[in-house]
Amino acid sequence: MELAASDPSSRDREMNALVETRPLRKVVVLGANGTMGFRSGALFASTGLPVTFLARDREKAEVGREKAARAVRSTALKNKIDVGSYQDLAQAVADADLIFEALAEDFAIKAEIFERLDRCRKPDSLVATVSSGLSITDLAARRSESFQRHFCGLHFFNPPQVIVGTELIAGEGTDPRVIDFLEAYSTKRLGRLVVRTANTAGFAGNRIGFKVLNECAQLAETHGPLVIDRLIGPYTGRALPPLATIDLVGWDVHKAIVDNVCDKLSDEAIATYRLPAYMQQMIDRGVLGAKSGGGFFRRKRGEPLRVLDIPSGEYLPADAVALP
Repeated sequence: MELAASDPSSRDREMNALVETRPLRKVVVLGANGTMGFRSGALFASTGLPVTFLARDREKAEVGREKAARAVRSTALKNKIDVGSYQDLAQAVADADLIFEALAEDFAIKAEIFERLDRCRKPDSLVATVSSGLSITDLAARRSESFQRHFCGLHFFNPPQVIVGTELIAGEGTDPRVIDFLEAYSTKRLGRLVVRTANTAGFAGNRIGFKVLNECAQLAETHGPLVIDRLIGPYTGRALPPLATIDLVGWDVHKAIVDNVCDKLSDEAIATYRLPAYMQQMIDRGVLGAKSGGGFFRRKRGEPLRVLDIPSGEYLPADAVALP
């Protein structure tokens, strides 16, 4: 059932009714130590739902729980969150109503965990990926009919406790009732502003957003990162300038997104999605943005901001960089 759009009060009533059709009593978050994992988990837990954080080991999941509490400034949030490792997967998801996957933006990694989930989830549990652009249909292609019917993309934008925009993406096998329910639940319980998007590379948000980000990364090779961020950031109303955003997202994640668009699509704008060669070279050397200690910018507590000098690969004090 497509939710009514012409009458706001009717649409509101339909959403409230839909939320009651499928009670969610427990959420499991996979990849809970990652930025999107623990922030999304905090969003679910803040509604009062019991949430289980899973990561490669229990210690990483515990770190995710601590970060989740800090993200929403609530130590009490930790009382709603249990932790475990992927060794506990079968036990953790046995009674889960929603399994939220937030692993690395890597098709093989996600496909492997979905294969395991398919063997141990309960038949009516919902499985949602926070993937920012991988094909929902392809991710579920080898899974059971039950998995495919209950699987979709639920793409929050980082940080989800600040940015309420959310993409909801169905695959070819997704039951339309699952999409209706998740739109209603995300809107009424999570406070999301939901947009249903087509199952195409980058969906809508990243197809637009990463075009701008990647063009800025290309221009930085000529003009320098500081110039680009100071030009594009303040004058476009961004809370965070584009290259600083890439540092926050992670260079590896940025590469995965733009490479996926280039692999799947071809149009007049495709050149703007091609990862600059210098970024690939630095990624190969372990430069991943803020999580590796630096990307376009390097910030250390108590020290001045330093800026990447792309030709040399060195970091210079920001106040030593000449601006036009």
